[in-house]
Amino acid sequence: MTTRQEVFDRICTHLLTQGQKTPNNAYVAGALKSPIGSLIKDEDYKPGFEAADLGGDEEVDRKLRDAISINLFWDGKKKEIPAIDEEYLILIAGLEDIHDRVPPEKWGARLATYAIVYGFNPAVLA
Repeated sequence: MTTRQEVFDRICTHLLTQGQKTPNNAYVAGALKSPIGSLIKDEDYKPGFEAADLGGDEEVDRKLRDAISINLFWDGKKKEIPAIDEEYLILIAGLEDIHDRVPPEKWGARLATYAIVYGFNPAVLA
């Protein structure tokens, strides 16, 4: 099972490597991906996800969470895709918010603050 620290590390590495926002805060825009977009395999991405709410109850919202869960937690052997725990959703939404609201040149500092406040190891940011 993927830990919250591993998700934090993966998203931070993605953001700092990419170094730029997706246009209009899209999850996926060409080669650019937001934190949510970075957790969805290309073959699982659907354009309808752009209207989805990570915490919503609509069908498209559930499909978005399933696409993330497949990438993070599903071993391919079980019949059902595991649900994403609320703590993971809060983490992913928080990092998505940093992507959407903070200029890329300030991401490193904001991610370091996020790590300290929420108890993540910031080593990936060094």
